[in-house]
Amino acid sequence: MHQHTRPAGRSWCSAPHPFPSKFECPYASYNFSSDSFDGIITAHAPCLGLLVVNTGVKQFSLPKRGCGFPLQPSTTPGKYLSFSFILSFPSLPPSLPRNLQMVLAIRNPPVTPDKKAAAVRAIVVEQEGANSNQEGMVGRATPAGSSEADATEQHLLSIHRCRFLNWEPQAVVCMAVSASGQLLAVARESGSVEIRLVLEKFRVVGMVPLPGKTGLIRALAWSQDVQDTRARLFVGTLDTFISEIDVTGMRVKHRRDSYGGAVWCLAVAPAQDLLAVGCEDGSVKLFSTADDALEFSRALPTVNARVLSLAWQMFPASSVPISSSASSSRQQLGIFVGAIDGTIRHLDAITGHSAYRMTVEARNSVHPAMIWCLKSLRDGTLVSGDSLGNIHFWDGALGTLKQSFSVHEADILALEAGPMGETVFASGVDSKLVCLKRQPSSQQQQKQQHQHQRVEASNGTWVATASNRAHSHDVRALALVRKSSGRQEGGGGRQSYLLVSGGEDTKLCTYSVNAFARMRPRYIAPYPYHPLASLASRHPARLLLMQHDRKLHLWALGATKDETAAVLRHEPSPVLEIQAAKGELIICSTLSPNGRFLAYATGEELRVFEVEMEKEEEDESGREERGRVNLQRWKPSALQRAGVRKGITALAFCPDSKTLVLGTGGGRVLRLRLDLPVAVVEEARDDSTSAGAEGRCVVRLSCSQDGRSVAVGRWNGEVEIYSILSGERKKKKKKEGGEAAAAVAGEGERELTLSWRLPRLDSAPTALAYQPEADVLVIACVSNRFYLFDIEAQQLTGWSKDFGHRLPKELLDRHDCVLGICFNPDSSNALILHGFGFVCYVDLDRPMGRHVQLLPRTHPAALAQREGIRKRNPPWVVAMKQKKQKKKKEEKKNEEAEGTMLPAAEAAATAGGRVETMPNGGGRRRTRGESIAEEEEMREQLMAAAAAATETAKLARRPANVEEKEDAWNFMLHLGYQGVLAVLALGRDELLVVEEPWIKIVSKLPDVLHRQRYGT
Repeated sequence: MHQHTRPAGRSWCSAPHPFPSKFECPYASYNFSSDSFDGIITAHAPCLGLLVVNTGVKQFSLPKRGCGFPLQPSTTPGKYLSFSFILSFPSLPPSLPRNLQMVLAIRNPPVTPDKKAAAVRAIVVEQEGANSNQEGMVGRATPAGSSEADATEQHLLSIHRCRFLNWEPQAVVCMAVSASGQLLAVARESGSVEIRLVLEKFRVVGMVPLPGKTGLIRALAWSQDVQDTRARLFVGTLDTFISEIDVTGMRVKHRRDSYGGAVWCLAVAPAQDLLAVGCEDGSVKLFSTADDALEFSRALPTVNARVLSLAWQMFPASSVPISSSASSSRQQLGIFVGAIDGTIRHLDAITGHSAYRMTVEARNSVHPAMIWCLKSLRDGTLVSGDSLGNIHFWDGALGTLKQSFSVHEADILALEAGPMGETVFASGVDSKLVCLKRQPSSQQQQKQQHQHQRVEASNGTWVATASNRAHSHDVRALALVRKSSGRQEGGGGRQSYLLVSGGEDTKLCTYSVNAFARMRPRYIAPYPYHPLASLASRHPARLLLMQHDRKLHLWALGATKDETAAVLRHEPSPVLEIQAAKGELIICSTLSPNGRFLAYATGEELRVFEVEMEKEEEDESGREERGRVNLQRWKPSALQRAGVRKGITALAFCPDSKTLVLGTGGGRVLRLRLDLPVAVVEEARDDSTSAGAEGRCVVRLSCSQDGRSVAVGRWNGEVEIYSILSGERKKKKKKEGGEAAAAVAGEGERELTLSWRLPRLDSAPTALAYQPEADVLVIACVSNRFYLFDIEAQQLTGWSKDFGHRLPKELLDRHDCVLGICFNPDSSNALILHGFGFVCYVDLDRPMGRHVQLLPRTHPAALAQREGIRKRNPPWVVAMKQKKQKKKKEEKKNEEAEGTMLPAAEAAATAGGRVETMPNGGGRRRTRGESIAEEEEMREQLMAAAAAATETAKLARRPANVEEKEDAWNFMLHLGYQGVLAVLALGRDELLVVEEPWIKIVSKLPDVLHRQRYGT
């Protein structure tokens, strides 16, 4: 823990309302009059400019210092005016910001000259060149980037875009899929294992750190239990240990020594309770997993070389004996062992004898080929991938080579087979993913055509059919997951499978197995699903805590000197850094709202610090400097007595900053009170029948603003509300219930009791937040639906009942989930949702609206939306529907008023016309004169509707009046953010958006394998 110096660079912050008449920066300045709407831009260096007034665009240049350009936009009293200008300074060095953008939205004053205009502005300073990702961005904008014309009716938000925290994801080392195909385990280079749910958009439900040094995990393997709650996950590390992870409890359950050195590979026997472990000393150790244990069973003879890969032998259905007894199955228990010396040996798992050995030829190489991966197919075929980039297909029963492919330029690190064993995927260092399919022989094709059913091509020829390069760096792992259960085999349906790849570039990619050559892969960003940033907005320095894998950074954010100057009192600077103990990973962290306490949990213990910052001082030049920071560690011995020193998965401070709420992997909820001389731990009381159920791991916590209730989100998708009752409230509650009143120990005694278990939602919750100044809980789910619950009434709120079932598809159809919820402190009904690539603003005081406003307007999705709205409802279709509805209403009204209608023929004879029958054969008849008159009327209405639609399209290109947008636009979805880690309420009408753009992550990755490209 030490104090950092202030980093170099500039950050700009705009002044709040009212709009200033002057502004000056190191490169340009302007003077503007809010009464006459006249101004001038003056450049302090040669620049090029672009001026946009409403929809008009004009270019200008200021060739030398001191040149000015006048601003004289034409306006209409009482209407909105928006104009912006962009200045580019090409003569500045690349390390300095080259672009200055100013956006203004002014409402012209009415006829009365005594009222001034209301205005807002936005300043964005961007850097170009080599150092474009080193500077944070601070700006002023409307909610979630909405149009500036709504500024006077909606709350204005200062958006502070923070990009200088340098969060780095870790590379994917290996992956494994459970027997059900629904749980995906992903091991990272930092030493943590992520558990992802396939059917819930691959979201991370938990992260389990393994004790040891960085980058020790080398193998993952699941047990054969089809039920996910009983599935067991085994991890092999290079520190000679084998660990078992409790998936539902998010903890390390068992830890055993391998008795053979570093562990390089694992393999679970398909029909036995055996785990094979490939070790550094060249031996294969067998561990028994029976009776929910992990015990050493026996060791197979050594192969005199490091074991890199293992695969249990698979036998064709025709070769399996009819008897299914344990003795017959044990007689065919064989395992293939791939070593570093280029050999593949077949060992009998019972006797340890080597039946045969297969040697991979090292062509054009002095060193032997290393067998990095093995895959056994359903028909008994063995597939191997080596360090020379070759894929070999072997006869698993005889040990003979059937086919070879040289389709990679470097090592093949991962192999995966399709569900039927007729497709094999291979990838490695060259980042190319190759698909090989088995083509049936001519006899099998004739048999398949004759029987009109699928015949397994066990003796066909393998062909390389397609390849893909979705990753930029090495691909280390492949896994096959089941996307949807579908029908059972034999029922006529087909199951859907996805191939997942991961590697050095930290992201995951999914591919369709059946349409690998036609469909493009889909990317899964490596951003975390748990909160990484917490804010102390009540602290004078506005502290921001950022969590990394093995350290914490505490930042002090800048504040403006006054209300009109766009100058920071302090630039954002790191205050202190806290390193975790050696070999420990930080699971969760939080900062109290007043900045006094800081807490974080690792896999070993919980640590709580009290932060004290000295007052600011002025140096000789009159510039204010931050004071020193003092830390005092709290040692809550009560946690050790309560048995919750380990296994903490979630943390949250109450708004009073005196109580810390803890959630554990075992499902326990506790309160740590820090306002007493001695810290006291109080455990929540849960008398329900599901208290000991599986999947109760706490993954989300949220405290209400009054501190009386706590919302708890669990691994299995449940959401529970715990009430914090003081001594007097408990006594009163017991009296009302008819129970005997118990003596209260003291005034400060409180109890955390389960008060309500919410009903099951359409999907698992991903974010929880309480609404300020109201006892309302907002829950966002995997489906991107969100619900508002009234905690006191224990039901949905009126807004959620009316509009919760028809949320916009632009939000529901997104591939990423809502990961965070916050509110504007100045407007408790201004709801802000965010995911990895979007920020959504919702006004709970307004109805749903017909459309969603996508921002920025130049985004391809926004352009497609506006084009789709115009094509979806042509003017003539709208006019026709309105005409039909109007006629039906008039007919119904006339029938009710008159009771009887004159016959159509009699009415036509009276009018002197001819009777015309409708083509549909209905009873309604009309005269030819009426038909001609109606056609003329319809033509006029169509022309009027077309003119109105054209005018509406013109108005859609510019901000509409508030009255027109009352029920048309409520959801504002901003797609201009990249890699959003957190969106936090910084203060009144201020938001902090923490971003880590993908391009910045890629720039920090290591070099890739050099390959020749066309034209270079």
